[in-house]
Amino acid sequence: MNFFVSREEKKQSNKSNVNIIKCLKCLFLIFINIYKSFIFVKIIINYENTLLG
Repeated sequence: MNFFVSREEKKQSNKSNVNIIKCLKCLFLIFINIYKSFIFVKIIINYENTLLG
């Protein structure tokens, strides 16, 4: 019985670890998208500056 309980707890901890990893991946993707759009905006601003100046 004790063995069974410990196995269930292990399953739960593995599930929570997977959820944490998924969350980190999601945050990482969001960060990359923000970073890409930031670079894109900087390039556009530089391009407009070269056109004007």
